[in-house]
Amino acid sequence: MSIPVRIVWGREDRILPPEYAEWLHERVPHAELHWIEAAGHLLQEDAPGQLLACLTSGFASA
Repeated sequence: MSIPVRIVWGREDRILPPEYAEWLHERVPHAELHWIEAAGHLLQEDAPGQLLACLTSGFASA
């Protein structure tokens, strides 16, 4: 059984740089990595609409 995992990361994150997202994505089986452009560490403040859309859309392999 696999559990769907979605990693959502801001391209402009200065606290946890985008390289960390790639590192995590490589290590979590079946994870989907989604980027939010022009957003930093606080996605819910920088891009709330994009974050909501990403979190409420279906998984590719659910």
